[in-house]
Amino acid sequence: MTQPFQHELVVSRANEESTEGDVFPADVVFPIDKSANLEAGDMRLGWSDRAGKRYNFDFEDQDSARDLTEAVASALFQNIHSRIPDSGDEEELRTILEAPPEHTVSDLLEAKGELARAPGELFKYDLETEQFRTMVPDVLLTINSAVVKEDNTRAYLLIVYRADSGVRMLETEISNDMNTQFYSQTMSVVWVLNLESDADAAESSDPSAQICLSVKFCNAEDFVTLRNQYTVCLYEVNHQASIEDLKLKNEDVTYIEDTYRDDVEPMEIDDEEPDENEDRRISEYDPNRRASMSEETDGMINSQLAVSANNDRTFVVRGNKMGVFATNDDGAAFRTTLQFKDQETGSLFNPSNVLLHERDRSMIVLDPSDPTKLRRMDLERGEIVDTWTGGLTGNTPVKAVQRAQKYSNLTDAQEFVGLNKNQLMRMDPRAREFVVQSKRYAASTRAKLECVATTGGGYLAVASENGDIRLFDQIGKNAKTHLPGLGDPIIGIDVSEDGNYVLATTKKYLLIIDTRVKGSEKGGFQKSMGKSKPAPRKLTIKNEDIVKYRMGEIQFTTAHFNTGSSLERSIVTSTGPFVVVWNFRAVKMGRLDSYRIRRYQDNIIADDFAYDNDGRIVVTLPNDVSVARR
Repeated sequence: MTQPFQHELVVSRANEESTEGDVFPADVVFPIDKSANLEAGDMRLGWSDRAGKRYNFDFEDQDSARDLTEAVASALFQNIHSRIPDSGDEEELRTILEAPPEHTVSDLLEAKGELARAPGELFKYDLETEQFRTMVPDVLLTINSAVVKEDNTRAYLLIVYRADSGVRMLETEISNDMNTQFYSQTMSVVWVLNLESDADAAESSDPSAQICLSVKFCNAEDFVTLRNQYTVCLYEVNHQASIEDLKLKNEDVTYIEDTYRDDVEPMEIDDEEPDENEDRRISEYDPNRRASMSEETDGMINSQLAVSANNDRTFVVRGNKMGVFATNDDGAAFRTTLQFKDQETGSLFNPSNVLLHERDRSMIVLDPSDPTKLRRMDLERGEIVDTWTGGLTGNTPVKAVQRAQKYSNLTDAQEFVGLNKNQLMRMDPRAREFVVQSKRYAASTRAKLECVATTGGGYLAVASENGDIRLFDQIGKNAKTHLPGLGDPIIGIDVSEDGNYVLATTKKYLLIIDTRVKGSEKGGFQKSMGKSKPAPRKLTIKNEDIVKYRMGEIQFTTAHFNTGSSLERSIVTSTGPFVVVWNFRAVKMGRLDSYRIRRYQDNIIADDFAYDNDGRIVVTLPNDVSVARR
């Protein structure tokens, strides 16, 4: 070659006599560059010509395969970088001819019409260099409608083709498991591809069980089109109905589409930037800071956590028992065990929900075997002392309980809030009626209420299995604001003390919702937000981190704001054996990946901040309680 750093692959027939089956003429030359889509593996070298036709060459022995692929890799490196590779380029030389992943779900799904398409460049996240590198320079990404063959339910496919040949490289069913993230600055989409089942990928030590892929689009118009189409498809899959059938208002469709945007206005502006060094670090836990109950061989595991705001006590439910621990900066220490025993029959039960009450001297306890029965445990005596049921409660089932105000457990207040799938209630044990306020939904509305949180002033945020959130200024009236969900069940909800922010937890992501209304002193708890609903912030783990730390399938536990006298500054949750803490101040400024990760040896059951100390996190493991320091 007359030009530097340009090489050719020359293929010649060993036998000069041609036959009908010959793929090549006597001698054929192929330029070695990115457009050739060179790939090596399994004793084979593959490439494309200028017309997009694909060729494969099979080697007869390992030595020949190694020598030629190393030479081709070096030639391709020189063409890309215009220099000779040196010792620092070994990793790129090793992977430069790596074939893109093959993944198909065609056996389960039947593809229908194409909904959107856009050209781009396919990248794969490299674990060694911790950077994205090009897999195929020219691809076509499409979104197709599909149906599940087994039951004919609604589905959608994301498909990647080679642009030159039209060969389908990979396809995956659109779902929350992809953890798809869109980045407007680079006009790219990033997702995780599980090459094994979710369970196998989560437990596998093979780093190739999950890979992180990205497509960078050629222009902003294609990027926005694909992002909006993907958002609608995921929403329709989760609801198993079309946007039209769900009869959403235009403002609600925009609200849903904006959930995937990363270029919306910050919730707050702060001249002082958060410390960059605080973000996206991973650390290991200290095993010396944990404690356990003595009954570790009882066949049970820890299931619930309640952290006192009035003293250093932490309560951990384990079957029909509850461990009491002292938790402080020195770690956790076991103190005693209490039992959940019916005061009338003496029978033991496993509570489904517990709530610290009356300066944390009491605990409201729910029994899943009889949801119409509420109990109060005196924590100082260590026994159930009150039972409310029958005519007193109207035999109303209660699924979950919450404080009447966010910090009412710092007082002697006896009121509390409860809900079931169709009803929200305020209860007062001192009142003759017990249920003093109620908001009931007809069964036909399918409200499916799941959890509730309260502000310092007693406003209520109520979330549902459908994923929607209702904001109330009081019980007994209609919600002031109804925020549409994304179709994923909300498993936990929290709200800032001033009511400005709602934090909702699903298994795959967290949502931050700003309830303030521009130009008004009243927020979404006091008036309908209507078209003024700001874009929610969707908090997820970056796909690069999921793959790098082998986090497997994301399954968040209920997330919490830090509590205490200061403004909320942090958010804590966990997934598998990882505790994740977001810098809430940075999130409000638009930095949604401002988090730190801590790894434990066991999967985490629950976690929460110590009161008035977001530097101390209490973590419940299946058999232990631990205190983490940030």
